[in-house]
Amino acid sequence: MFCFFKENVANGTQIFATPNATTETPQEETIKSLQKKIDDVIPQINLSARSEQTKTAQIYGITLEELQIKTNKLRDLQITYQQHKTALEKNKTLLLEIQKMKEKKIDDPSLEISQKPPFNLSIYDQYLDQINDIQQQIESVNFLKNIASSNLIQAKSRLEESQKVIRNLRDSAQASGATSITPQPNLNWSLEIALINEQLSQANYNYQKAQLNNIELELELTQLKKASIESIITWIKSDLQFDQSDLDRHIEDLENHSLTVQEKNKKSEGVRNSSDTTSVILSGAFPREDLIFLGFLFFINTLKDVILTSSGRRHRTPQNVLC
Repeated sequence: MFCFFKENVANGTQIFATPNATTETPQEETIKSLQKKIDDVIPQINLSARSEQTKTAQIYGITLEELQIKTNKLRDLQITYQQHKTALEKNKTLLLEIQKMKEKKIDDPSLEISQKPPFNLSIYDQYLDQINDIQQQIESVNFLKNIASSNLIQAKSRLEESQKVIRNLRDSAQASGATSITPQPNLNWSLEIALINEQLSQANYNYQKAQLNNIELELELTQLKKASIESIITWIKSDLQFDQSDLDRHIEDLENHSLTVQEKNKKSEGVRNSSDTTSVILSGAFPREDLIFLGFLFFINTLKDVILTSSGRRHRTPQNVLC
């Protein structure tokens, strides 16, 4: 059982003593110190579980179910310490990855891909797809960051509330001790549970702070990866060429996708009767990715017309025509 109070020898009343509170921030707390906290709370859990007896409940003037609450809270404390430890281990990994990305400094993008120039549209599209995927990852991480920030605010509020409960219970204990020397086991129990709640709230606050820090590192790492791919794309664009089969294949793919978009448009209420293209686009009938495809299709078809018109036949486009 936790020793949260001691007897006042002078008058026989009980004065409550707070155990060492957890005050470290996630940056200051180490994996080693968290492991020690996990090891220390295990015997407390076992002792609390063995004390779940009717006789102990009668001593405190509580129910057997209330005794079980203490054991459950101690188990939650152990789990939170373990989660925080895992978060700190992840933090170390993320910092190493970021350091490697910063040291990498892609001065020569040609070392990052196996293909040699000139490049066709296929390899260009592959890296554009990667950029799109990474951008979606950035948006997802930003979403998680907002959630983590909210969780941290809530954790801080719960910690402050738990500390307020302890202050009120101590005031009650001091007031009752001044008027009576009769032990108040129920008040002792309430403060014991309140102190465990404070430990749990502090542990959760530190864990949520570590979680937010990890998400911020993940965002930084993802942005570094995006910058790396963008440098490769810039280099590919500097020597981009394609033959007619490559052009025809892309046109066919885009036209097939265009048909799919048109089917979606037909199912959009009120859009199929509109003759104003601009209003159709602004109406939101086309998803963002579909508009990108339509724009690319228009560009490719226009390019094809220019090629055919200028020479009267199909031929390879000049180098860097798509820059």
